[in-house]
Amino acid sequence: MVVVNLLFASDDFNPGKPDADGGTPLWWTSYNGYEVVVKLLLVRDSVNPDKLDQYGRILIWWAFINGHEGVAGLLLAQHDINSIKPTTTVKHGFGGLLAVGMRR
Repeated sequence: MVVVNLLFASDDFNPGKPDADGGTPLWWTSYNGYEVVVKLLLVRDSVNPDKLDQYGRILIWWAFINGHEGVAGLLLAQHDINSIKPTTTVKHGFGGLLAVGMRR
């Protein structure tokens, strides 16, 4: 956690910037289930929980598919997340209907 805090304190750290594969820090931490870091990232203005990945999948899909219920719950709790609208569609995965169904 010390390394994460040092990274967040760095002026060079941009948590909204994707890497060479298009994954943002929020995407990677959601995918891998790092709940504490996801919490820290979600309060940052430069982080977009609505961002779809290169396959058109939402973050919450990756959290659920990988069994990270805590992370998925954090993402569902975001009142500004558009990905949970039932009308959301994605290219190669599940959209908002999956997320809404899992919320219940």
